[in-house]
This record gives sequence, C-alpha cells and structure tokens, in this order.
Amino acid sequence: MVGLRSAFLMQERAADLGRAEASLRDISRVAEEYVGRVFETSDLVTEGIALRIAELGGVDRLRGDPTFHEWLRYLSQRIAGDHLMVVDAAGQPVVLSLQYPTPMADLSDRRWFRAHVEGVERHVGEALYSRITNEILFTFSRALRREDG
Repeated sequence: MVGLRSAFLMQERAADLGRAEASLRDISRVAEEYVGRVFETSDLVTEGIALRIAELGGVDRLRGDPTFHEWLRYLSQRIAGDHLMVVDAAGQPVVLSLQYPTPMADLSDRRWFRAHVEGVERHVGEALYSRITNEILFTFSRALRREDG
C-alpha cells in the first residue's frame, strides 16, 4: 500500500512540475514579447523626437522652450517609460518631460552618455539612481548626431 501511494505521489509531482514548466515558458514568452514592444516603441518615440529636434534647428534651440517640454510630457504619458529627456553634447539636460524649467545636472559621467560619446547609437542601460528625480530608473537612450559629428 505504501509503495502504491509513493508511486502516485511521484506521478503527481512529475505532472505538477510539467505544468509549472509550461506556465513559466508561457510567462517568459509573454514577457519577451512585451519587452520587444517596449523597445520598439522606445525606438519609434526617439525617432520622432530626433525628427522634431531637427525640424526646430537642433538641441540648443530647445533650452527653455515650454512648448517642446509640453510635447515631451504629452509623449511620456503615452509610452511605457515615465520620463523623456534631451541632453546636450556636454551631458547637460536641455528639456525634461517631467519638470519645467529643466533642472541643472551633469550627466556626462553616466555610462549611457559615455557610450554615445564613444559612438554608440542606441544604449540600453542598467537601473540607476536619477540625479534629477531621486528615483531608480532604467535607461534607454539614443544619440542625435549633427552632420559635423
């Protein structure tokens, strides 16, 4: 009798493990699709921002522009990420979707900024502590390059 009960429990354990593995595969597939869409959306948003900046004459023309800030705020409310920010070639924030006027901060030592200085076009970064919002952020950034580099 004890042998039959043990065999039954072993069978149940194996079936439970199989169901758990199948569920984990499903969750993993959903998470992978979601992350892919987040990055695709981020790419589309950054492309739109790059086009708008070019139309307006470059990053330097955005400093203090409340209209561009409002446009970034509008975009940020419709995407998975919370904040959008444009920084200049020195690593200084120019426009931030979250706050107007844009606070001063030196971001030139950040890994994502250094990667762009070294030639990387898009950078997916690690979670880091924001110097502006005082919260932990996950970064996705894209370099905007002028014709002169």
